[in-house]
Amino acid sequence: MSALERILALARMSWVVARSYRLNLVLSAAWTLASTLPLYYVARAIRPIADRAVAGEAGGYFGFVLVGTALLIVVLVVFNALPNAVSSGVTSGTLEAMLATPTSLPVLLAGLVAYPVVWAVLRAALMLAVGALLGAPLRIAHPASAALAGVLAVAAYAGLGLVGAALALTFRAGGPWSAAVGTATGLLGGVYYPTHALPAALESLAALVPLAPAARLVRCAVLAGGSVGSPACGRPHDLAHLALLALLSLGGGAIAFGAAMRTARREGTLGRP
Repeated sequence: MSALERILALARMSWVVARSYRLNLVLSAAWTLASTLPLYYVARAIRPIADRAVAGEAGGYFGFVLVGTALLIVVLVVFNALPNAVSSGVTSGTLEAMLATPTSLPVLLAGLVAYPVVWAVLRAALMLAVGALLGAPLRIAHPASAALAGVLAVAAYAGLGLVGAALALTFRAGGPWSAAVGTATGLLGGVYYPTHALPAALESLAALVPLAPAARLVRCAVLAGGSVGSPACGRPHDLAHLALLALLSLGGGAIAFGAAMRTARREGTLGRP
């Protein structure tokens, strides 16, 4: 069985479990649809002021906040998926059993998070589709550019998720880390307002949040029809900045999770809740 087949098999297992809770699936989709409406009405209410504030990044505030919120949904699920899977596996005792199979650790981790990430992407796409029906000026002239920025953002938050999984494996608790990253992403990631509207000190901190450059790049690709890396798309070094954050995050996360795994195996705590 190839690595892809193993990942798909694990994703299918997660889908079978999720499908048994049909009401949760329906409520998740319904929440995505319903949450688009407040964005629309708030954007319409503050349009005269907000449109000017985001003029450099989007054609209007509704499109600005719609794209930012859709990205936020995806990156937070990516960030939380692995710590949640590790915590659940340790509590239920399934993680140690899975690690005993011939499946490599990277393939196993990818399979465990594949379903929630795909579902988050589908929810984000649904939100964008509803937003387009409500008048958001989506014109995706360069889908590959948007996908590149999105993949780099996912990679960056996957690395942060590896750190969270390492904390969950070592201390059985990653709450403070999850809260810190989630709060920083929501406040400094340029979801609801452009980062240039922040005080200088906070704008400097926003440079460490992967969502901030990713949101600028994706907005350019899906709202302005620009190409990622072009002079008119985001700030001049946004793409290189995002790639560097993704590389550092994945590298640091892999080191932290590898160290946590070695410690857990040496101390025999993989199957201990």
